[in-house]
Amino acid sequence: MPTYRYGNDYAVCLFKEQGSGLGAGYGAYVGDFSSIDKVLPDTCEMKPTIEPLDPKVKTGTNEPRAIQRLAGRTGGTVTLRGSLSQTHEILLQALFSKTATPYEVQETRAPWSYEIHQYFLGDDKGHVATGCVLESFKLEGESAGQITYEATFRARTITSEVNLATGDYVDYGTVELTAAAPFLFGDIAGVSLLGSFDAFTGFEMSLANRFVDDDALYQDSFTKQVELISAFEGEMSFSAVYTAEAGWKEDKLLSAAVTDGAVAFALNDGSVSWTLSAYGKLGEVTPSDPDRQIYMFTGSLSLFGDGTRKAVSIAVA
Repeated sequence: MPTYRYGNDYAVCLFKEQGSGLGAGYGAYVGDFSSIDKVLPDTCEMKPTIEPLDPKVKTGTNEPRAIQRLAGRTGGTVTLRGSLSQTHEILLQALFSKTATPYEVQETRAPWSYEIHQYFLGDDKGHVATGCVLESFKLEGESAGQITYEATFRARTITSEVNLATGDYVDYGTVELTAAAPFLFGDIAGVSLLGSFDAFTGFEMSLANRFVDDDALYQDSFTKQVELISAFEGEMSFSAVYTAEAGWKEDKLLSAAVTDGAVAFALNDGSVSWTLSAYGKLGEVTPSDPDRQIYMFTGSLSLFGDGTRKAVSIAVA
């Protein structure tokens, strides 16, 4: 009888590789796997990719031949999704290549890399992704709900159904699923939106590392040799209850001062808080006729720093 896999029977295990996206430690975990950096009870989607090559050859036939499609560069993506909680601080470390709070944009080109396992409970097998660097991290929440996240990693290699009880994995650590209480929108505190709004009803924050072109990353190989960051980008949209005193803030659209696009609030689970501070330029406001409802304010920010203030800062306490 075949062995079927069920979506409720795995854990996500993260191991920080010894190097970064640049150097000997990239794509190679050095250790005995007895100490797992983090076990997450979240959704994990691994997608191996291979770039097709189409040689220009004559076949003398109408029927296509196998030589006309060959395998090229390999790689993949790993996407994690779930309810955001204090256990996800490791994702802030991965995004900013930094272990100490506050988490802010770093002037580094080589991001930290991780080995990620989709570990099937009770089976000692799993899917393994190596050389994983965090490309994008999205947080969102709305009134009466919870805060959720989505994190997408770029992977160097992805291998399915690896035996995690033999070879390099013989001393694998104990995997136990535990879920911390998620951050809830109703527990948000210290709200300041453009200095005028505090009746907060929803937000979405998207943070991303941008990487140099693949030609420089793969070089003379079908497997990625390095990962190099070229830039950081961030956007944030939010909604709040409109007030006549605040107005539409049209005077702040694309203002030269990033302080005109200042947003801050804190997520709190009763024991740990994440204070999110962002600066940027207000690029869009969306007025709409509410019919018989109350007017809302919706704003969209592109995040920028000014040398004194960071585009985004997340303090964990």
